[in-house]
Amino acid sequence: MPTKLSKQNNRLDMLLVNVPMTFSDLPPMAPALLKSCLIREGYTAGTLDFNIRMVNQSADLQHLIDYFLLSHADSETIKEAEQLAEKWADEIIEINPRWVGISLFTFQCRSATNILCRLLKQKRPDIKIVIGGSGLSSGGINGINEYPRELQSKGHIDHFIMSEAEESLIRLLKEDLDYPGIDSDTYNNVKDIESIPYPDWDDYDFSEYTPVMMIYGSRGCVRKCSFCDIHQHWKYTARPGESVAKEMIHQSEKYGVTDFRFADSLTNGSLKEFRKFIRIMAEYNDSAEKKITWTGYYIVRDPMAEKEEHWDLMKRSGAERLLVGIESGSEKIREDMDKKFKNSDIDYLLEQAHKQGIKLTFLMIVGYPTETREDFEETIAMFHRYKKYAGNTIENVSVSDTLGILPGTPLVRDLENLNIILDPKFEINWLCLDNPELDLRTRVMRVIELRDLISDLGYSHVSDHKMITMQMLNENEKRFNERLKIIAKTKAPKKTFNIVQI
Repeated sequence: MPTKLSKQNNRLDMLLVNVPMTFSDLPPMAPALLKSCLIREGYTAGTLDFNIRMVNQSADLQHLIDYFLLSHADSETIKEAEQLAEKWADEIIEINPRWVGISLFTFQCRSATNILCRLLKQKRPDIKIVIGGSGLSSGGINGINEYPRELQSKGHIDHFIMSEAEESLIRLLKEDLDYPGIDSDTYNNVKDIESIPYPDWDDYDFSEYTPVMMIYGSRGCVRKCSFCDIHQHWKYTARPGESVAKEMIHQSEKYGVTDFRFADSLTNGSLKEFRKFIRIMAEYNDSAEKKITWTGYYIVRDPMAEKEEHWDLMKRSGAERLLVGIESGSEKIREDMDKKFKNSDIDYLLEQAHKQGIKLTFLMIVGYPTETREDFEETIAMFHRYKKYAGNTIENVSVSDTLGILPGTPLVRDLENLNIILDPKFEINWLCLDNPELDLRTRVMRVIELRDLISDLGYSHVSDHKMITMQMLNENEKRFNERLKIIAKTKAPKKTFNIVQI
């Protein structure tokens, strides 16, 4: 597979590599962003994406994809995976960098990282390796970091970086190894995100991807949903709306890409800056020959905060799709989640999106600890109520496999008050003793029930992991339940309960 990154006459300071397996054909922003930070500091840098190659050859490489995802396969498949990773290593060696930085977008990138790092160190031990990304920690971005330390102890990597790397990667190359984030659980967030340069996409061949460019306008989140760890990891900060619009226009004109995807947790966190952004983009699109479109995460707000003229500006600015965390059709459950909107607010969101022709993806969570069957029925009723929007305004529905309770979330900090037994090794393995009928099997069966229902009603799924979910349940349920029994006996919960339900 050809690459836009050619062999360097002088040795490259750092090669930033994206590894399988992430089911995305969008160009990854992290390597492009870090490349621009390195270049600004006087280093030479390039990017290389092995993941997109597997995505584009998924029909022929499904057995290898399954291995990289699940970490187990027959001996022939493992041998083939080693041979493929060896080709990656040889390609890196041909470029001849001093450093290789490997980006793990999720924990599912670990298998490929393990093989590649081992082979690189065997072939060229002088090339230093640093890994980073959300895939380093187990149990969310605030989880435990045993994985990178294990690779380090084996000598397969030299360093790892936790959280943001725009500053810590530079410090690493300057050998300032005491800087927070380098080989440690502590980290510094970038205080002035406006100071970060635009991502450098020069090495990317956009014909290999869905032609969408990633961009961000903020970090963190203004909400503190009980199941989410984002607000614990970042203090919310937003770029000026004018700056985001300027970058979008600049990158579009430079690379010829007219469709953008926000990497933010939410686009409308700061209404002040968001309104500046949509106004500038609306004015640009009103006269542009090639209009710019964008997609991003969106929070439901009170209608008074986003009146009809706001929605008109959004449409003119290029808003094409919004991903909205609805989570549940039950107002009670959303209140328990600390979501800040009512059913009538969802009605208004749908009315305005439908009027403007803006597509929505509903993000749903089934099996919140306090969810009763009656609460779940309210979610079912919601999709019946919105059936007229199925397949048009509600373009997709994404129902997560089942709720995992992550470190750093309000749910974890409130386990005792909620009377929840949590298995720290398996984030999906928990039981709320005040709601014992909501065991793991019930939660999984409700996920399947809702997915089947929305399909019958004419909604589209973003993806369907039913068989993977059932396989996971059938293989692990007995082991999970045994662990819960042990944990329950040692935790001495505040209320009396009957362990028979577990």
